[in-house]
Amino acid sequence: MTKGITFIRTATQSDLSLILHLFTDTILNVNAADYTREQLNAWSSAAANKDVWLTKLEQDYFIVALIDEEITGFASLTNEGAVDLLYVHKEYQRKGIAASLLRQLEQKANALGLNEITTDASITAYPFFLKHGFYVTEEYVKQRNGVDFLNRKMKKRLRLG
Repeated sequence: MTKGITFIRTATQSDLSLILHLFTDTILNVNAADYTREQLNAWSSAAANKDVWLTKLEQDYFIVALIDEEITGFASLTNEGAVDLLYVHKEYQRKGIAASLLRQLEQKANALGLNEITTDASITAYPFFLKHGFYVTEEYVKQRNGVDFLNRKMKKRLRLG
């Protein structure tokens, strides 16, 4: 399935429909083991607000991973150092794509002079971030469309300082 080489580039507005499809499809399939149908529907509904996504594309460091010109994952980093988005296509899970995207975000954070990066990790993503050097600073319940979700605020030090 990973015949081609993973290539990471900056996302563009023309990628948005594919990004939104991948976002929804990943939530409804990959995250289904950890969340109820009600939670999955509430979470995936965020794809409907295209203006928010266009703003993220403009303001954040937003990248996509491609294999044979197919978008297989995407990630974003805010200027404050928050890993806001990190999603990988259901057919490309556990193939190093998320790790490659995270490494690219870390390089950007270093270039911005940040000493640490943070994320709000879902139940599904928590083990990935833990494996990549993040630690939990807080567990909390967040709401989306009136539905509760367990989340973990996590942090990773990038350098001594």
